[in-house]
Amino acid sequence: MAVSRFNPDYPDAGLVQIVPTSIVVGSGSGSTNGNGTITFSGASSISLNGIFNATYNFYKLVIAGTSSGDVGFSGRYRVAGVDETGSNYSMTGVYTNNAAGPSRTNSAGATATEIGTLGANGFGCEVTFFNPFSTSHKKTYISHSFANYASDRDNRMIGGQYNATNSYDGITLYPSSGTFTGSLQVYGYRN
Repeated sequence: MAVSRFNPDYPDAGLVQIVPTSIVVGSGSGSTNGNGTITFSGASSISLNGIFNATYNFYKLVIAGTSSGDVGFSGRYRVAGVDETGSNYSMTGVYTNNAAGPSRTNSAGATATEIGTLGANGFGCEVTFFNPFSTSHKKTYISHSFANYASDRDNRMIGGQYNATNSYDGITLYPSSGTFTGSLQVYGYRN
């Protein structure tokens, strides 16, 4: 496992790259290398199994790529290979782009958490998960950007919550329509 140490005086601090126990692609193709970097192409969804466990409380997912269109991007927790589709997700976010000032969005009782927007000319985001494996309430923080063409840039900051006390070991990521292509990595924060 690759470890990034924030401070050499604290050798147990830093991020540890997580290798999923398995990945499932809704369509298209996907694979992971021995270090845990996941690549996928033409995927209608990608599910990561076995990435959350009791070893870490906090996780970071980084993802970048392109999509078949400029569409919404969402995620769902999963356990034992099954997505959680109950109406337990809520979020609030602030969006801004080069063409307009900030706007706000809010949702509650949703069946997935909004992550952002996928762009045909590129997207990238970081998602931080708080206590996904624990039975306490789960939180997410998302920092996201995309460009749907050369002159349009979009940035988002989203905070989310999962309002149930289940334990989850994975996540499914998917576009609202079409497919996406790219790569992602998951890291655990050392306690």
